[in-house]
Amino acid sequence: VKLQDIINNSGIDEFKRLEEATLLGINGTNMIISTGGSAVYSDAAMKHFKSIGTVVYIYVGFDLIKTRLGDFSKRGVVLRDGQTLEDLYKERTALYEKYADVVINCNGNEYEKYRESLIEALNLRK
Repeated sequence: VKLQDIINNSGIDEFKRLEEATLLGINGTNMIISTGGSAVYSDAAMKHFKSIGTVVYIYVGFDLIKTRLGDFSKRGVVLRDGQTLEDLYKERTALYEKYADVVINCNGNEYEKYRESLIEALNLRK
């Protein structure tokens, strides 16, 4: 089942309920977690993640996100009526920053640099 189908057929609230139940079912120890998407709307899930690991926010600027998403109307993006993609980006950015244990700036294509930054940040948390 596609995420967009759940949103279209059952609505955003049901999608978020299903997503939260799924996220709360993830277990482990010393995990590295970077959710992306709408997972960050669930306070319970994000607190759960912080209890089982390190939450990493992989920062990407709005222009790059917009390019990557393309036609987001078919991607299962949780967008409220009247909300723009930029509004959504700003709203989620604040939440990602709130829950992050580590922030890695990945606004470009220097993937080796990002990998090294993540390793360094995780080592500093030990």
